[in-house]
Amino acid sequence: MKIRLINTLLLISFLLVAEASDNSDAIYLQDQKQNYRRYGFFRVVNKVTDRRILIKAQSNKSKNYFENLNFELVKCWKSPPDSYQENAAYVVVYERYGSNDQTKVFSGWVFSNNSFLMNIEHRQYDMKLLECSNE
Repeated sequence: MKIRLINTLLLISFLLVAEASDNSDAIYLQDQKQNYRRYGFFRVVNKVTDRRILIKAQSNKSKNYFENLNFELVKCWKSPPDSYQENAAYVVVYERYGSNDQTKVFSGWVFSNNSFLMNIEHRQYDMKLLECSNE
């Protein structure tokens, strides 16, 4: 459990890196960019009606709807095959009220294997990242 927490914290610190400080860091970051994926698969559950759905969200597309939720997948990252298997996604979730009114209810990173660190909390919905993929 401690190893998972350490790996996740290392992953978080990597994802927060904005710029490389020298050329070797730039090469490493370029290699890591290959791990970004185009789609994120989420399981969304309405806690009131117990309606469950699998959503395939496309990166940088804001029209991913489930009932009155609109969520945008900003980034979806999958760890390399030779390391600890983890998926991480940066998600922005809005709740719609009426036709044009919406309020941001969540913005942050979620993890497939470590949902206790960052989970999408909502009074009516549970949303879990399952996987990042290019298919």
